[in-house]
Order: sequence, then structure tokens, then C-alpha cells
Amino acid sequence: MVSILTNQVAIMLLLILAGMLCYRLHLLTDRGVKELSGIVLQVVNPIVILLAYHRELELRLVQNLGWTFLLSAVAMGAGIGLATLLIWTHGIMSVTGSRDPRSLLHVLRSPAILAIPLGMILFFGRITLPGFLSETLEQIAGMNTPLAMLVAGATIAQGSLKQALLQKRVYLIAGYKLLLMPLLTIGMFFALPLDPAVFTTVVLSMAAPTAITCTLFAVQNDKNAEYASQIFAISTVFSLLTLPVVGVLLEAIEK
Repeated sequence: MVSILTNQVAIMLLLILAGMLCYRLHLLTDRGVKELSGIVLQVVNPIVILLAYHRELELRLVQNLGWTFLLSAVAMGAGIGLATLLIWTHGIMSVTGSRDPRSLLHVLRSPAILAIPLGMILFFGRITLPGFLSETLEQIAGMNTPLAMLVAGATIAQGSLKQALLQKRVYLIAGYKLLLMPLLTIGMFFALPLDPAVFTTVVLSMAAPTAITCTLFAVQNDKNAEYASQIFAISTVFSLLTLPVVGVLLEAIEK
């Protein structure tokens, strides 16, 4: 598991560097970065979510899905509470600066949110998409990581990488996300009689680098996407060290 995690993070870093190079060579413009981020958020991400439910219905899978959803909600709630105590913010309302309740309705109508009930209909209804349609969607979903990393790299290239490396707050956020959150999650759930796959999934989701979605939202809403990308890049780099540690800890607990 440790080698797999390290390999995936290394791939992400190389894709980020490719995005930086594309921007430096003027193959990606500011407008192009914003358009790519829109494609990822409005098209690719929803398809990724939809396909996650496109599988054979099994009782064990349903149980694990329910536990994963519940524990992830608890872990994220704890993370949000802790972030509030540290004067950090979260969510699309914080990105846009809007506190209008109608903005919540707009979020609920977004393609990514609508993909969830649609996917559940496929899953619980045991509906299988035609082969050509399923393959088409899978090819689009396969663009998720490459496109998102290109956007992140291009956004980092718009500013100063040296400046990012000198910001103490970025390292503080990385430490919070990469170490404090997974340790908090392990402390809350390790004594529960959970399926190891559920426990590992929830902990690793909390131990992952900050989400590239933050950068995409910032780009789409003309916010400080450079800062969001700096946090994403630094946390991704340090996850090369922290994810293997979390992986070893998980393996020790499961034994």
C-alpha cells in the first residue's frame, strides 16, 4: 500500500510540473486555465462520481458504503470544527464570499451533486449502462487527474514558487491536513469493529493532500487561485513523506 501511495503522489507531482511548463511555454493561457477548470468541475468530476456507483449491487458493498459515508461525515465534521477553532474556513460559501441561502440551492443543482442521486439510482436499481456509453464515460473520467493537475501547475506558474515555499502558513495547513486530521480520525474510529477497507478508506481520505477542487473553485470564482495552488502543491510534496507513515500505521493497526 505504501509503494502504491508514493507512486500515485509522484505521478501527480510530475503532472503539476507539466502544467507549469505548459503555462511557461504559453501553451496554456489564463483564460485556458479557467476553461479547463470549468470542464473538470462541471463535466469530468460528475462523471467520476456517477461511475463510482456503476457496479454490481452487493450487500457487503452497501454496508461498507453506508459506514464510509457516515464515518467520513463525522471525520469531516470534526475537521471543520477544528478548522473553525483555528480561524480557517471551508466550503463554497467561503470561496465565493456569499452568505445568501439561495446559493445553497445553486450548489444542490450542480452537476457533481446531481450525479450522486443519479448514481444511486443506477446502483440500487441494478441498471447497467450500454457498453459504448460506459466506455465513453470512463474515458472522460480518466481525464480527471491529468486535467486537474495541469490546472494546478499552470496556476502555480502564474505566481512565484519561491514565495510559496517561504509562506509559513502553507506548511501549517499542510501539517493540519496531512498529519493532524488522519491521526484524529484514527483516534476516533480505530476501536470500532469496522471492515478494514472502510477504516483504511476513511483514514486515507483524511490523510490526502488538500483537494485540487479548492483551486478549481478559486479559478472559477476569480479568487486567490495562486494561494490555493500553493497549498495544494506543498501539501502534495509533503504527502510523499506523510502518506507512507500513515500507511505503515494503518497496516500495524490492522494486524
